Amino acid sequence: ERVRDIEIFSQWTDVLMSKLPASGQTVDICDLFYRMTLDVSTDFLLGQTVGALDNPNSEFSQAFTDVQRMQMIRVILHPFRHVLPLRKYYDGIKVIERFITPYIESTLRLPMEELEQLSKSDKEFTFLHNIALFSRDPQVIRDQIFAVLIAGRDTTAATLSWALYELANYPEVWQKLRNQVLEHVGPTRTPSYEDLKNLTYLTHTINETLRLYPAVPYNIRGCIEDSTLPTPEGQPEIATSTGDIVIYSTMAMQRRPDLYPPVSDSFADPAVFSPDRWEKWTPKPWQYVPFNGG
Repeated sequence: ERVRDIEIFSQWTDVLMSKLPASGQTVDICDLFYRMTLDVSTDFLLGQTVGALDNPNSEFSQAFTDVQRMQMIRVILHPFRHVLPLRKYYDGIKVIERFITPYIESTLRLPMEELEQLSKSDKEFTFLHNIALFSRDPQVIRDQIFAVLIAGRDTTAATLSWALYELANYPEVWQKLRNQVLEHVGPTRTPSYEDLKNLTYLTHTINETLRLYPAVPYNIRGCIEDSTLPTPEGQPEIATSTGDIVIYSTMAMQRRPDLYPPVSDSFADPAVFSPDRWEKWTPKPWQYVPFNGG
């Protein structure tokens, strides 16, 4: 709800818009979103950006991309993780550490009284300052920064990309969304937190995007003890043993027609992008889990 949070997104959206080519030209909007969310994330976390939109080939941007790619490869090829070449991965981590360490050290030099005073500020308080209020351990702070940076960049960029893709396919949805924004915010004013809460069709559009394209489309859980998984009534339970790996897909689950109401005038086919379905439909518990219930 801080003013600074809204300003960060507004600022970097303006920068992204300035990178778009003239009307009629093709643009890789996904690449721009990935670069923008890296700038937004570092600005929000540290109060300092890496300039990915201006310089996509910077050392930090390349290192971050290499680290994320190898993390995904290690998950996919988990049984063979011990034979994967990891030099580039660890070199990338060192580059990221070199960038964030000075900010951590600078923050830890601030007296606790000054941090508490900063926490009352709308524009100067960062996520890093907030962590430092609860921990003075630089390793803990570094790990928290890493976790949010890595988790927040791809998920946000991918969601924005899919949302724009679907809006391009459904101009009537785009028009309805645009009309609501113009009605509540206008063509030039930066939206406030209250404005965002009132943009219900925007919320429906984001929810529908995450239903079809969840931020975490696949996930893995490991069994720490022998157990069973429940099944529909009349079917035997599924046995799981200690050490078993269970892989499940939220993307597949959230597209299953049998988990939704029948298709009607107010509820489109679950395979179709339709933000309007959210105006009268509320998912049952664990039916809609784009973030795996977290």
